[in-house]
Amino acid sequence: MILGPRIPLAVLLAAAALPGCSRSPEPSPRSSAQAPVDGGGRIAFVQPRVGVPMATRILMIAPDGSELAPLDLGNLSASAPAFSPDGGALAFQVRERPAESDIYTADIARDEPSRVTTDPGEHTTPDWSPNGRKIAYTSTVTGDSEIWAVNADGSDPVQLTHNRSIDVGPDWSPDGRRIVFTSGRDDNFEIYVMRADGSHSVRLTHNSRGVPDQTPAWSPDGRHIAWSSAATGDLEIWVMDADGSDKVQLTHSRGVDSGPSWSPDGRRIAFSSDRSGDVQLWTMSADGSNSAQLTPADSPPSFAPAWSSDPRAISQDMPHPPSP
Repeated sequence: MILGPRIPLAVLLAAAALPGCSRSPEPSPRSSAQAPVDGGGRIAFVQPRVGVPMATRILMIAPDGSELAPLDLGNLSASAPAFSPDGGALAFQVRERPAESDIYTADIARDEPSRVTTDPGEHTTPDWSPNGRKIAYTSTVTGDSEIWAVNADGSDPVQLTHNRSIDVGPDWSPDGRRIVFTSGRDDNFEIYVMRADGSHSVRLTHNSRGVPDQTPAWSPDGRHIAWSSAATGDLEIWVMDADGSDKVQLTHSRGVDSGPSWSPDGRRIAFSSDRSGDVQLWTMSADGSNSAQLTPADSPPSFAPAWSSDPRAISQDMPHPPSP
């Protein structure tokens, strides 16, 4: 899928891994039949609501594939989950009506959603700051798709980017000083990083026009960024150093691998893939090995994984990605 300025933000979020997207099953050279390896925490993800067109719901699953259950958010069409730093709450986007969506939060134990954004437009792809005080997100309130930040209670929204193009999908660095995101400002969708106040934006990827990079995610120790790229023709998961150097392809599947999310110990990466047919959740080691399907084969399409954060679980001896 080639991304362009006319593609809705919800499509940018899920890349080509959308409900209803399916392929003939195809083995991957890195696929494994073994049970998923636990990386700690929990994984939230998105499925279409059965019998409700264009509506989605958020579910939770343990990293070993057990404890699969939906999050009770009533009739909200919820997607794009992001865990709070302590893992006790979720931020997510809710589709209110066509071209209208808002950011909500919910305490996981109580399942009580609270609306964060209230302005007209699309407010999508939330991500918590490491101290839990702010939420970065994408908004079209100015007419362009820009990155904003708001206090977690919805007060004091601040526009961080100012470009007549699409800026989307912010992800906060673990130290809170930087935000990585996707932008089409240079006539192609590439990965950029900026300071948390929106200044000093730096481009990290440089592909040919029409070859998109998207869905960046910081590793828990802040040393690496995983993202999705169509540099080889298919959408695959890659990893690079936080300064944009040492880019390494992790998946090698003819199809769509998208939306990487790191385990709290940095040893595993969850992602969505259609390599087995319908889009499902998979996990792999941080070097691209030991991939395993997480959601059951008969599940509805499952995508947009978000692995819960737990600062106590971050290893001081995390494996490094393979050398190029």
